[in-house]
Amino acid sequence: MSPKDYLDDNLEALLKSTEPQLRMPPNRKAEILNELLAQPVPSAGGRMRHLKWYGSAIAALIALVVVGSYLLRGSSSVVFAEVLEGLQERGYTFTYWSVQDDGDLQMMGRGMVLQPRLVRWDMPDGQFQGLAIVFDGSNHTARWVTTSGKDFGEVELPKEMREPSDQFLLFRPVERLWDIVDGTEEQLGVETRDGVEVAGYRVEESFEIKGQRGLFVYTIWADTATSLPHEVSIATVDPNGQQEGEVTVLREFDFDAAIDETLFGLGEEPAVEDINDGLFVVQPGVGMGDLLLGGPDSRIVEVLGEPEFKMGDQIYQYAGFAVVARDGKVYSFQCGDAKGPGSRHWEQCRCRTAEGIGIGSSEEDIRETYGEPSRRRTSQEGVTIVHKEQNMAFFLKDNEVYFMSFNEPRNLKPGVD
Repeated sequence: MSPKDYLDDNLEALLKSTEPQLRMPPNRKAEILNELLAQPVPSAGGRMRHLKWYGSAIAALIALVVVGSYLLRGSSSVVFAEVLEGLQERGYTFTYWSVQDDGDLQMMGRGMVLQPRLVRWDMPDGQFQGLAIVFDGSNHTARWVTTSGKDFGEVELPKEMREPSDQFLLFRPVERLWDIVDGTEEQLGVETRDGVEVAGYRVEESFEIKGQRGLFVYTIWADTATSLPHEVSIATVDPNGQQEGEVTVLREFDFDAAIDETLFGLGEEPAVEDINDGLFVVQPGVGMGDLLLGGPDSRIVEVLGEPEFKMGDQIYQYAGFAVVARDGKVYSFQCGDAKGPGSRHWEQCRCRTAEGIGIGSSEEDIRETYGEPSRRRTSQEGVTIVHKEQNMAFFLKDNEVYFMSFNEPRNLKPGVD
């Protein structure tokens, strides 16, 4: 057998058999074959020397393949830099889960990434239906938005979390995803998850909060076919390896989802629907429009349509007002913003009483319309006027109403406030 035939039959078979481990590009395999086969055909006198050379070359190549197979055993062709590019430089949606004490996963909600460190977290439907929080990891700010993108303004962070180094613990580990750099990873090998072949990587990022040091441990599994992340889990541990706090898991990535800035409360805000103003005329002690106090709460959506968001089964938030339900009944209407004037809800409140009292009305207007109040109190926030018979209250600042509450009338006993 000639040297060329030997190479054709053995070297090519050898490269093919080791392809799953070595994953040598086809053009490189072709270059190796061409280089070896381009050697001049030896003369009869030198045939034995060249055969010996070919044998040494094949032995060296076999050694290279064996060593390469050993080093790459259990790994894949996924390049970690490409995995990071998918996480850090693309927009996508995901689900986020929390690992419970018993090890089970509890789904917390949906999330999406618009650009590096700008993440939207949709609140769990069982608690805040239709509400999301947008966390800007670059500026260390957070804002409430609806899932349709209406902006409610900045979130009031607890005092101890207002410094950049003490951000929301839920968001901070995810924010640090954008701090991971290529070359810091530990390879975990290849396995199958959810029917997908994935390559695993482990990365540690140190942090310090209130003088306490610890680690965020990222375990990233990437699809070997696409190099895109398949699952990311983030655990908080102390330097001794003891786990602390919750473990967050990001799953069900969608890198083809349609994402734009309006979903983050940025850009032009969606217009408020033009709804018949008669729906917002309040008859104190009776109802608002066709929605009666004490009526079934199923009428809320039937009369007013779907809310911007819900808080549990009790608060239905619309633009400028909210309806509160209790025990399956309509309990109250709240119009404006209890925090004070100047907010979006204050601006968009279209509610008014049948007598014409609404946002901007004065204390004199209220007294002229409903008489002396049952109670009047002042505070740093302004003046509160209460009329117990109709179970309604008006909140004023600088002598202008900024918030109104109309509740189901109470059955008061004589002489009882």
